[in-house]
Amino acid sequence: MITWGDYELIKLTVNLKLFTIEVKEIQNTLNIELPEESKVIDLLYHLSLLFPMIKIIDEKRTSYVLCVVNNTAVTLNEVLKEGDRISILPLIDGG
Repeated sequence: MITWGDYELIKLTVNLKLFTIEVKEIQNTLNIELPEESKVIDLLYHLSLLFPMIKIIDEKRTSYVLCVVNNTAVTLNEVLKEGDRISILPLIDGG
């Protein structure tokens, strides 16, 4: 494991299937390292920095995506572990 300051880093696999405001699809598989004890919300903030053109989460902790960790939908406070496989999917809106 790699360290970052006083923290060890965990390796995660993140599958993205998101859309920009212009309805351009972003579909990627990323290998991301975050400090141990990171939560889903930390990952979403990290992804927001990587993909600023996509509305992923805002400063009020409103999430615009569904997070699935190891095939289970989770909350923003779910702690991530080494080797987790995370899928980030758009929330469907409409009427």
